[in-house]
Amino acid sequence: MDAFICVVAVATGKVRQITEGPEWDFEPAWSPDGRWIAFVRRPQNSDRGQLAVMRPDGSAVRLLAPRFEDVVNLTWSPDGRELAFTRKIRPDSEIFRLDVSTGRVRKVTRNGISDTEPAWGPPRR
Repeated sequence: MDAFICVVAVATGKVRQITEGPEWDFEPAWSPDGRWIAFVRRPQNSDRGQLAVMRPDGSAVRLLAPRFEDVVNLTWSPDGRELAFTRKIRPDSEIFRLDVSTGRVRKVTRNGISDTEPAWGPPRR
């Protein structure tokens, strides 16, 4: 089984594959401005997913937090400056946020239960 990311042209329905290679790429998430796609990249037959971004044409692929593995459930902040994600830390999962421009990662949750599927709320006023 291969896992790669495709984009579909809404007007024509044309499907274009934008990732390829031995890694499995999944969980794509478009940035709010449409300039980037965040996704999880992992070696085949592994659950060690890493956070990556690329341009919508599949170029400029880069790992954002190379030392972080077991990453899932990506979501962009409304302003596109951060990504929130779940990291599986045995025996639980925790939520983290990453500043896309600096690569700084901060742990958001710290408790004895599994936290998954982060979501951004409205901005504070």
